[in-house]
Amino acid sequence: MHACSRPILVWKLQTSGEGQHRYLHLRQQHLISFSDIPPVVLYNLTQLLFIISLFTDLLLQPIISVSSMNGVSQSHQQGFQVFRGFSFTISCSIQPQYPGGSFHLTFTSSSSTAEHNYTQPAVNDSTHFPFPVAEPAHQGTYTCVYQVYVFSQNFSFESGRLPVIVSDPPEFPLKVVILPFTLLLLSATLYFYCKTTRGQTSNRQEDTEPGVGAAEEEVDVQGVQATPSGI
Repeated sequence: MHACSRPILVWKLQTSGEGQHRYLHLRQQHLISFSDIPPVVLYNLTQLLFIISLFTDLLLQPIISVSSMNGVSQSHQQGFQVFRGFSFTISCSIQPQYPGGSFHLTFTSSSSTAEHNYTQPAVNDSTHFPFPVAEPAHQGTYTCVYQVYVFSQNFSFESGRLPVIVSDPPEFPLKVVILPFTLLLLSATLYFYCKTTRGQTSNRQEDTEPGVGAAEEEVDVQGVQATPSGI
């Protein structure tokens, strides 16, 4: 005699969409009875439902962001802008849930259809992907995927897409820095030049004055010597 022979509905779990628009769907398959389910299958089904409830309630979508030494400006139409020749960093993070895991950064260049993948372990539920020098080849779309192994299963969670634009740095700030520095250097050069010229002129005058005094003294001496002979 079976403990329970009441018919139940069996549902199939499916997912659709991607990124921020990922959904879970439960679809009705057919009617069966508890008595038709082997104990092992029933145990695995219970465990699976428990895992699903944990992850749908606790795990959130990973967060992806970009930062740079010289700052990042956002263009609402095109994406986040970094300057060519400067370093920038793509950061991935997720709210603390389970230890371990890893982040996978997927990059699709805007100039080609090839995908580039980078992997780093999750440290304190986050990681950073540095790029020392921004080049036009780094322009494209970035996505973080968080993978973790729990309950003997691998789970992956994908972030939203982050568009990054690489552009030339503006010239105006460079002129603002170079122009005052050039004027300061020119002023200092003129100051030391004038100071040196005045010093040389003063030395020449001092060298000339003793000669004139000696000539006057010589004339006076000759006048004194000529007076007695005239008497």
